[in-house]
Parts: sequence; C-alpha cells; structure tokens
Amino acid sequence: MNASKWIKDTPKTSYPKIEQDVYIDTLIIGAGLTGLTTGYYLSQAMKQFIIVEADCIGYGASGRNTCKLTAQHGLIYKSLIQKYGYTLAKQYYDAHMEAIESIEEIVHKHQIDCDFKRCNSVLFTQESEKVPNLQDEYQACIDLNIPCSFIDTVQYPLTIQAGIMFPEQAKFHPLKYMIALADILTKKEIAIYEHSPVTNIIEENGTYIALCNHRKIYARNIVQATQFPFYDQHQFLFAKTYPMSSSILCTPTTANYGDDMLINTESPSISLHAFSIQGQTCLMVGGNSHKTGQFAKEDPDYVQRAKKMFGIEHFEDMWSTQDYMTFDHLPYIGKLQKNNDQLYIATGYCKWGNTTSNIAGKLLCAYLLKQPSPYRKLFDPHRLSSLFSLTFLKENMNVAYEFVKGKLQPCDKEYPQKGQARVIEIQNHLYGVYRDEQDELYIVDITCPHLGCICIFNQQDKTWDCPCHGSRYSYTGEVIKGPSTNRLHSYREGRNQIDPHLF
Repeated sequence: MNASKWIKDTPKTSYPKIEQDVYIDTLIIGAGLTGLTTGYYLSQAMKQFIIVEADCIGYGASGRNTCKLTAQHGLIYKSLIQKYGYTLAKQYYDAHMEAIESIEEIVHKHQIDCDFKRCNSVLFTQESEKVPNLQDEYQACIDLNIPCSFIDTVQYPLTIQAGIMFPEQAKFHPLKYMIALADILTKKEIAIYEHSPVTNIIEENGTYIALCNHRKIYARNIVQATQFPFYDQHQFLFAKTYPMSSSILCTPTTANYGDDMLINTESPSISLHAFSIQGQTCLMVGGNSHKTGQFAKEDPDYVQRAKKMFGIEHFEDMWSTQDYMTFDHLPYIGKLQKNNDQLYIATGYCKWGNTTSNIAGKLLCAYLLKQPSPYRKLFDPHRLSSLFSLTFLKENMNVAYEFVKGKLQPCDKEYPQKGQARVIEIQNHLYGVYRDEQDELYIVDITCPHLGCICIFNQQDKTWDCPCHGSRYSYTGEVIKGPSTNRLHSYREGRNQIDPHLF
C-alpha cells in the first residue's frame, strides 16, 4: 500500500515481537489511536496490561487519516435530534469537544511535538439547492447551543453558496502523537509489542487465551482496538457495519489557504485543509469515497478535479484510508457481549476516528475499572436503533450481491502484464495473479478467509480487497486489514479456509 504523508514523515518504531507466553490482567489488541489512548488512561490506574500490534504503531487507519480533530461531522445534528432527542444529540457534541480538549491537555502535559493547532472547521455546499439542508443543520446547532456561525465565503479558491463554521476545532500530526503516547507508556514499564498479530481468541475457565506469533497470551480482559473486531462471538458485527474507503492527496504549496478545515455536504465529497509539516505547508485533499473493494463506485475524476481546483500539476503523495460505518452514524464502544464484562470493542467510527478514539479510550477505561460514564448509553454496541433500517437492508443485500457476483465473474485466459493483476481459474477455483515490475508472478487464492467473498484487485495500492466486509491483503497474500486474520494462500499452499471467528 502507498504510505501516508504521516508515515513517510516519521521514523518507524521498533518495539519487540511477542516471543513468549504472557499472563496479564488486560490485553489491548491494536496500537493505533484507540489502543494507545485506552492504555494511556488505564496506566493512570496502575492496571496491569500489554498492547500488541500486528504491524507498527499507527500504521493502520490511525496513521492514514486527514489529521482533523472536530465535532463537526457533516449534516449530523439535525439527524441526531430527530432520532434520539436533544439530550443525546448534545452529548454527542460534548463528547467530541471533550476529546479535543483531552488531546490538547495530553499534548501540553507531556510537551508532545505533534503540531497540535486550534482552528475552525467549515461544512459547506456549492449547490444552491443544498442550502436549505445547511440552514436546517445550523438551526439544529443553535438549538443545541453549539457555538457556530453561518457564512458564505471561504479563503480557499472555492465559490460556496453557504457554510457552517465551528470555532475552536483542531488538527495534529497523528503518528507523532501516537509515538509519544507509546513512549509515555514505555516509561511506565507498560509492554508494547509490534509485528504480533492476534489470530484467534479462545475462552478457557473464565480466562481468554489470545494466539499470537505461535505463543499464548492469557488475559482476564481483552479490548479489541483493531478498527474492526475480528473476534465476533455471535454478535454479527460485520452485518451491523459496512466498510468505506477514501483517497487522500497531499502536496507542498506556497499558497496561503489559512488554517480552516473544510468539508462539503454533496456527492462527490471533498475534504480539504492546509497543514504545516516540518515547517512546510502542505495541502491535503480527501475524497473518492466508495465501499471498500467496489471500485465501480469510485470517483474517476477525483484527482483531476482536485488538480484543476487548486491549479496543481502533480500531487506528491496519494494514499487510501478506510473506516467502518454504522447505520445510525454512532460508533459502537463497549461490551462485545451484553452480559460479558471481559470482552470490549470499539468500531464504527464513521470516518471521525481522531476524536472518537479519545472518547473510546476513556469509555473503555471506565468499563474496565467499573466506573460510570455519561456516554455508555450513547455508544452502546447493543442499541437497536440502527438495525433493520432501510440502509441496513440495502447494505446487507449489497454484500449478498457481491458474494454471488464474485463467484460468477468471468476469468482471464492470459497472465497479466507487469504491474497488473488478473483473475484466472485453476481446477475450478478462482485465483488472483499479479505480475510485479521484476516480472515475477504471485498467484493467490482470492476467496476471502473471513466469509468467502471473492477479493477484487486494487490497482492503486496493489492489494486484494474484499468487497463484502473490507478485509485487505497484499498481492503476496499477507493480511493488511481485518476482519480476516488469515492470509490468502498461494497456489502451492492450497486453498483458503473460511473462519469468521463467530464462535
């Protein structure tokens, strides 16, 4: 996969691998923003825990985002009022504003050099027919006593019809922040392990055993801070969420765009802001939103439109990012099983993970320490409000369609050219063939080991992506992103085994 600007800009960490069995009170799986934040707050209670990461710290979605810290999440507050009422809608805003303040407090307390900066956020439209939607959202914000203003101009080279500005939002360098959190934990003698993927979890006499690097981690409590929980235990979370991918463009600029962060209301969506990295101003443009693995829904003009909009000939960096969406636009943070006080999850951040991860860290810590939190009800994974809605039915019908479509797709009869991939049939089974620039062929079984959908090749990132539940694999078959924990077997290794970890 293409590296993000944050990953390119920051030296890679070098924490050890799990190489022995471990006995611990709490295991946190995932060293992204959620896992490290949970660890940060848990460490203040002197709780015994470790953190394990499948790759390097922050190399997942946490290190591939647009660095925004904001409570302005599109046209959401009117919708929240209609679904949940004024109290819970205000709680949503308060939770995210508290998250920004908590991150700022951590940055200042530990003198973290992560370019944290307060700024405005603007939700805008360029279409006159969408102005009433913004006016309704603005009124909802006023009713909730959210500080904001209605505007009709911005500093960017855009002509807008209307916009809503939220003051006192922020931006930061997410990877520098995560590395600093890891360093804080290390100084407290909290063990962090990299390149240590958990492939299964087994329950045994009230203790959970996580299998990792052919070793066993014995833990009373487990937190899955992995963006999507691979260990499901009959909760069918893959049916309660759906994966969305986006692309981010970044390039140095000498233009003065100010500090405001912008995002539009219409489709195709566009998110943009300028950010200073090591004294150099870079323009960051996000968009091209589509369901993971479903490339027919991509925005083919995304890059060219961005170039034309800003008069840029070439974007220095381009990478993809991914998140899971819920059907009521609220994340799931809390107990995996309603009556189980040992397994916890955080997922469905709906593309707003920078602030949501801080909320999750504090809320998960409250669960583990048996402390109250005003946000338990709002983010309860077992609420029923989003299930059996029209969107729920539509997205799960789409999964069924992609499953059947993948099995019936036509196969190629010739091997691909350099840098390309094709699907071929060998002994009545589908395989993906990629030819690298050194003319070497990689043939893998592209049946996703999670639930059996057929993966599609992502030409931009050179990955095999599952169009059903968002698992992603390198062209050599290694797992890049779950929910799958099993790699794609090469042709010589045999066929993949399906294991969704439902039981």
